[in-house]
Amino acid sequence: QKWGAPNQLVDQKFGYNLATADNGRLIVVAAPNFGDEGQIYVLQRKFNTDISTLQTVQGYAISDNASDNIVTDSGRPALGFSLALSSDGTVIAAGAPKASNFKSVDDSSRVGFRVSEGDFTVDPSPYSKEGVVTLHTYDTQDNLFKRNYVIGSPDPQTDGHFGQCVLVSPTKLLVGAPGQNSYQGKVFIFDKVVQADGSTLDWQLSENHTLSIPNARDFDQFGFSIAGTSDLSIIAVGAIGREAVGDDSSASKGAVFVYKLNNNEYQLLQTIDTSTFSEITSGDQFGYKIAMSTTGNTMAISAPFSDSQNANAGSVYYFHKTGDDSSVDLYEFQQRIASPQGKVEERFGENLAVNPAGDGIAVYSLGGQNILTTTFDKFTRLGDSTLEDRETETSFDSKTMNIVDENFQSGTVYTYTKLNTKFVFGQKIIAESIDEFDAFGKGLAYTENGLLIGAPLNKNSGVETGSLFAYRKTQTGGWYRESQQDDPTDPFLVDKAFTY
Repeated sequence: QKWGAPNQLVDQKFGYNLATADNGRLIVVAAPNFGDEGQIYVLQRKFNTDISTLQTVQGYAISDNASDNIVTDSGRPALGFSLALSSDGTVIAAGAPKASNFKSVDDSSRVGFRVSEGDFTVDPSPYSKEGVVTLHTYDTQDNLFKRNYVIGSPDPQTDGHFGQCVLVSPTKLLVGAPGQNSYQGKVFIFDKVVQADGSTLDWQLSENHTLSIPNARDFDQFGFSIAGTSDLSIIAVGAIGREAVGDDSSASKGAVFVYKLNNNEYQLLQTIDTSTFSEITSGDQFGYKIAMSTTGNTMAISAPFSDSQNANAGSVYYFHKTGDDSSVDLYEFQQRIASPQGKVEERFGENLAVNPAGDGIAVYSLGGQNILTTTFDKFTRLGDSTLEDRETETSFDSKTMNIVDENFQSGTVYTYTKLNTKFVFGQKIIAESIDEFDAFGKGLAYTENGLLIGAPLNKNSGVETGSLFAYRKTQTGGWYRESQQDDPTDPFLVDKAFTY
């Protein structure tokens, strides 16, 4: 089933990012090119029904109205460039790392908590692409998400890109800012805690509020990516420009840093870089994307510019949690996962997802192709139902002909299933309505027994709005497409709730 879009705004990139909870009953979809700011949609389906009952219930931009201008729209702030949903489905965080000139105030009772209070007479900051994050909490009385804050960096800088990646739980928010300090990068941490009045529970900058690389260097880009367990007790942070000591500063090999939360402070347990992991080579950008299972037993790390098969064909690396939560080396490398195609510039690993149980991995290849084959027979029906016309032969072929549509760079999703200690290739997921350059797989999210795929450049009624595809696991172990939804609504016009 495919739902039509109430609006047909071209190039909004609906499906660019996805997040889900409650076994797919709640889905958040990003459209970072919508309007001047970008937006996120909240979709829900009825209890104990399939995905055909999915409906749009809310939409959010950065500002309440198109003319509010909390940030300037130069270069597009791109709300939804990053997206996270708490495992219980009660808190949404969405990043707009290209937002500029944020109109914020500093809360005197919460040092470093730089937020918008809706006052548009406030002087804008002088910082370009400083970035902001919107934070939303579910209100159980109204059965709606309500935006708590638009949050800016505690240390705003031009090209800070605060909001490049986000993680959220009911009580903790982590925000990557890989452009901080000449692209050395930082991660900022916020907590929801009891305030000074002793009774109010609200968000503020954490007491231990930043993570950074020891001996950081310019262009490390720490905070480019982030992943964690459902309770955020273990997190992994990517630094795609990091090189080991002695490497060429432009090698862009990449590294991943693993932390464990202890007494509300993240402690560095493990560094995965060229000094400890020989698979990484120059230009790989190891750590481009990171994904974890619910408990953290499975961690997948991508390097989409890896040359292991062909130039920039890409690789994904599977790590298994072998130690306890206090181990110095918490993760052990198990396997390199490669595309079945391994083509030049395929960029396998541009995105990836790990299912909650940790026994399934889905990988997006930017340069992958959804190849479709159509059969044209010599007794093709010509126009009416008479027997004579049904048996009239076409003039240009004498046998059955196969027509192959390669759909160049449509994007491809490959799935892998864990068998004993290794992951084995399962399926190349294709969709008949995918065309060239649709970015099928740019958005990826697992439910308990389903897989959601975003194609932000897919056309609907001839307009490039983007689409959402939903698949469920079949008894044979493959994936079956249940439905497809394109962009549903304008966030400034939404004024309804779907309850059950």
